Amino acid sequence: MLSNKTCIFSLEYKPFIIFLCNLEKLARKNLDLKMIPIPEDENLEFKSKDILNKSDEDIANTLVNEISNRRIILIGVEDSGLVNPIRLGKDTSNDRIGGITDRIRRILNAVSRIYGNEIYLEPVIVPVGDRECIVALIGIKGSS
Repeated sequence: MLSNKTCIFSLEYKPFIIFLCNLEKLARKNLDLKMIPIPEDENLEFKSKDILNKSDEDIANTLVNEISNRRIILIGVEDSGLVNPIRLGKDTSNDRIGGITDRIRRILNAVSRIYGNEIYLEPVIVPVGDRECIVALIGIKGSS
């Protein structure tokens, strides 16, 4: 288990990761996170947990444009910033999240071969409360 002072995210991408580290710290303290304290902007997009009711292919197709234009997508947060976390289980399993992420990566790789804008994508499950979470998809643009 990590210490309370350790952030599980690489600080190499500081401007985009500090927010997630703060979420992680809140979760470790078992605080009841109700709202995301910053609004959506050109780097951050909120997605309702209802997106997980779609097929993996539909989710990937929906999120690929968002991750191309944003750096972080938080699934489990409403447009208003209200946290509506995802219950830990089949929707947040490594197989499901990994499969969706792999589909998005394949689409992004095909696009990057044409346009040269490579994007690295990493999913992170951020615990919120007891047996619930937010899924963060972090996209980092690479050099072309």
